[in-house]
Order: sequence, then C-alpha cells, then structure tokens
Amino acid sequence: MLCAGQHQVVAVSGQINHPLLDPFSLVHFGVGLGLGIFGFGLLPSIGIAVLWEVAEHLLKNCLPHAFVFPSQDTLVNAVGDVLATVVGWRVVQPLSPERQRREQRRQVQQRGEEQRLRPGSLVGGAEARDPASQES
Repeated sequence: MLCAGQHQVVAVSGQINHPLLDPFSLVHFGVGLGLGIFGFGLLPSIGIAVLWEVAEHLLKNCLPHAFVFPSQDTLVNAVGDVLATVVGWRVVQPLSPERQRREQRRQVQQRGEEQRLRPGSLVGGAEARDPASQES
C-alpha cells in the first residue's frame, strides 16, 4: 500500500467522475492542446494522460482533500479523460511548429524527387541524356 489513507469510493451515477465526459474533460482537453503545442507526439501525450489517471487514483486515496471531487473516476471516465487529451492534441496538430517543420521537409524532399526525375536534370552527378539523342 502506498499510503495509509482511506480508499475513496468510486463515483456513482449523477456525480462528477462517473460519465465518459464531465466538466473536468475540458481540463484534459486543454492539457492535450498544450502537449500538442509544445511538440509532444501522440504516444507520449497518451502516456502522460494515462500516467496522470493512475497518479490521480493513488493521490485521491492519499490526499483526498487536494481534490474538489475526491471520488474515484470510473473506468469509463478515465477513458474519457484520456480521449479528451487526445482530441485536444489532435486539434492543434495543423498549427504545431513541429508538424509545420515536418511538412516543409516533406515538401522539399518531394520537390527534390520531382527534380531528380525530370528529363535533363542531374542524376548521379552527370546530366541525364536521352539515349536516342546521343551521337557516337
């Protein structure tokens, strides 16, 4: 046992921490926004969200007075919290500086590939020539 605190009861129907989404889902959504803005990837963001759900469960038993609603999350609510984090993360992906850098690199690589395949472009350090146009 990590602490000698009393185990908190699981939220029941009609309480915060019971349904898939509750007012605290907005907080998790906001965390997802922040993780996305600061360049965290999807898997690290999910990992942080899941680790928080585990820590929250333990902390509610050890320090229930630190929570406005100390009842334990239902499994459905914990899943909803993680999903809210993922949705927040996903919303900012088009705006993410890291995503923009990856997109720019992809475009540069794509232009380089197109240039390489264009007739008359340099291939392997020598100009590509049409064999039919070469004179012996």
